[in-house]
Amino acid sequence: MKNNKSGLLIRLVVVLGIFLSLSGGRPEKVQAQTTCTWDGTVDTDWFNASNWEGCYDGSAKPVHPGVDHDVVIPAGKSNYPWLTVYQGAVAINSLTINAGGQITVDEQTGITATQVINYGLLTIEDEGGHWLRINAPFDNYGTVEYGTEPSLILYLSGTHTGSFSGRQLSFFDASSKETNTFENGSTITVEVLMVQENHAINLAGDATADRVYIENESTVTVTSTATVSFGEIILRGGEYIVDTYTVASGETFSGKGIIQANLTNAGTVNPGESPGTIAIDGNYTQESSGTLSIEIGGTASDTEYDQLVVSGAANLSGTLDVSLINDFSPALGDSFTVLTYASQTGTFSTVNLPDLPTGLKWDVDYGASAVTLTVRAEEGSISGEVTYIGSHGYNPATVSLFTDPGESPVHSIEVTSTTGVYPYSITGIPNGTYYIGALMDLNGSHQPESNEPFAWYSTGPDGVPTAIVISNETNDVTDIDIQLTDPVSPYYFPLFLH
Repeated sequence: MKNNKSGLLIRLVVVLGIFLSLSGGRPEKVQAQTTCTWDGTVDTDWFNASNWEGCYDGSAKPVHPGVDHDVVIPAGKSNYPWLTVYQGAVAINSLTINAGGQITVDEQTGITATQVINYGLLTIEDEGGHWLRINAPFDNYGTVEYGTEPSLILYLSGTHTGSFSGRQLSFFDASSKETNTFENGSTITVEVLMVQENHAINLAGDATADRVYIENESTVTVTSTATVSFGEIILRGGEYIVDTYTVASGETFSGKGIIQANLTNAGTVNPGESPGTIAIDGNYTQESSGTLSIEIGGTASDTEYDQLVVSGAANLSGTLDVSLINDFSPALGDSFTVLTYASQTGTFSTVNLPDLPTGLKWDVDYGASAVTLTVRAEEGSISGEVTYIGSHGYNPATVSLFTDPGESPVHSIEVTSTTGVYPYSITGIPNGTYYIGALMDLNGSHQPESNEPFAWYSTGPDGVPTAIVISNETNDVTDIDIQLTDPVSPYYFPLFLH
């Protein structure tokens, strides 16, 4: 039995050897073709292997492009590929669209690669919700267009001499600094330019956008060769760098971040995103049509109220418009530094301030380095005329303000006349109850003497002082008129020291 088994084993080995010799030995793996060239002989389906030339997998089987393939879209084809990967991505090694070639995106699609270069036409169908995400270094030397509804989203760096046109061009959050350079001759025409975290955008060509967002750690730099037209720039912790920038009438510059420029405001500058600070590394000029809009929601600058910080000179005109947010109610003594500068000329022509609680008012101070708003106690004024009829001529008259007729005055002013009528006005009077007296001080003692004309403001026949009330409702009291005559008998002498 043992010999029979040995003979059978020998015969099996011989047969196997003959089979291997006839089949050419052990099968070898075929290397995948690395370049896939679009042919489009069947249709526009990217995923139809019959539309590709030289595109094989490891077993020499025709396939559509994958992660090991360099993809080329040539010119002169009757059909060009459509990408219809809904919320997915085409993963390849690289993609080159030659001049005359094109790709159309018809869904929410992504391209993941080590490099994408466009010399031809890249189109996103103009339908709501469509977008293309390119997660690869992307260089555009051709045309990218995507209508009024889709968006193009770029993740990595690139160089561009071609054109971009569509609703929104976005540079999405990057883990490290990514730079996109738009060289002289390039064009951007979009509704929204969104530059999110860690992107540096260098503009040397033409760029037009209704709104530009520049977010954390991102910069947009405009060089001298560029022509830009931005309807609204919104800083979200980013930086806008340009030689000079004018906010035109009807336009807005807002957010929080830095602008390296001399800024002229003929429109609206609105620091913060409820709230925040815009820092201007340069001079600030506000024209008569310009508005500086400030929101106040607390007493801490930047985190609770808006601030404009100017490193250079501030030339002011136009409007300061202040509003309250977050149900904040300022209290007596609260102070808000809304604008700082190295030097200042001019003032705001119009200042719009929110209502304050009863008994409080706003004070606007143009200091050497800042414009400050302070909440102070409400103050009023008392005004009228002192008329003298007597024989002492037109000597100066002293008008004094009393809180008690039996005590010294709290404030006195001296008025003069050449006609016997002495107009007077006492301002800065806090809310309260007051009395007004007038004296012609003939001997300079500041005290009424028996021969000196003196009278109280009185509405009664007996000459008793009449109280005058200053309040938020009646804070400017007028027509407090007093008549002085030469005394004919002793009268009550108040303490008239002042």
